[in-house]
Amino acid sequence: MAFRETWKSVNWLWVAGVITLAYAAWVIWVLGWERIRGFFQNADTQLNAVGDFLAGTFAPVALIWLCAAVFTQRQELNDTRDQFAESKRVTDEQLKVIHSQNAFCHSSTIRQSRTPSRLTH
Repeated sequence: MAFRETWKSVNWLWVAGVITLAYAAWVIWVLGWERIRGFFQNADTQLNAVGDFLAGTFAPVALIWLCAAVFTQRQELNDTRDQFAESKRVTDEQLKVIHSQNAFCHSSTIRQSRTPSRLTH
């Protein structure tokens, strides 16, 4: 049960942000800052190659943020379901109280109608 509660309380946007920063650091470490900068500053680099590089670099980032958005929406949907269940429980309790009050008022009215009333002058 502790795992489920931990899973519910995770802020997936923070997780995605940390993973994105780690991924960016990894890309810079693997390729090297000078190599990346030289690729973009080279006059012979075609725009098609730049687009391919950017698409390949940012596709995992897009997937990470898509997953974070889905997990966040899942958490919000589960929270909404829990709130609806709580609202239903409270409404059911209120309905029971209303029925008991109606039953009490109805029995009290019947008792009063059976007792003869005396008019005094």
